[in-house]
Amino acid sequence: MNQPRNELGSVFAGNGEFGGRGAVCPHCGVYAAFANAGVVNWPGTPATFANNQAADVVFSRCTNCGWGLVGIHYSVQRTAAVQGELIYPSRVSWPDRAPNGLPEPIKRAYDEARAVVGTSAMATAVLARRCIQHVIRVRLNITGRTLFGEILEAVKRPELTIATRDALDHVRQIGNWGAHPIKEADESETIIEVTEEDAAYTLDVVELLFNDLYVVPARVARMQNRIKGE
Repeated sequence: MNQPRNELGSVFAGNGEFGGRGAVCPHCGVYAAFANAGVVNWPGTPATFANNQAADVVFSRCTNCGWGLVGIHYSVQRTAAVQGELIYPSRVSWPDRAPNGLPEPIKRAYDEARAVVGTSAMATAVLARRCIQHVIRVRLNITGRTLFGEILEAVKRPELTIATRDALDHVRQIGNWGAHPIKEADESETIIEVTEEDAAYTLDVVELLFNDLYVVPARVARMQNRIKGE
């Protein structure tokens, strides 16, 4: 399963430079090179702080997706040590792996969950569960009173791989819903205590559903058209 990824942040932290070293882009999720796009002294030349550091704002872009990145390059003058801090995008980010053609409510819920993955595990889990519910209702045509019940039906469906069914059932168990049944509210909206790992896992499950219910059917349809010569 994919976890929130910070590879580029770790690379940049080592020497405060983007160029010449590959890493996973936090925007597109692809291992790519990063081209330097300029350096600005902050606030002057050099910018000297109380701890005797000089700092530059460093700009870059991903050579795969073209999106920009920003970091701060620190030089500790007394020791000549160099380090960096990635400031945009956030040091913990979740690349967009949604397939094309998602219904707008599903894509919006997915993007909202990705946006807060480094800020709130609870918010990430709630928004990701809302996305799961949208997918179940739209693609599997399962509509129940609660997400809990909808997942129980979804895990029986042959459209999902065994791995996805197991992972989806894990999401049902996160938060210990069974021990604390909620009679009046839909669990997809319920605030629960989750860890960062739980939240990341829930986003992983969203992407497994995307693969089983959007990506794979589209590939099969394209192959069928090729065989028919269309």
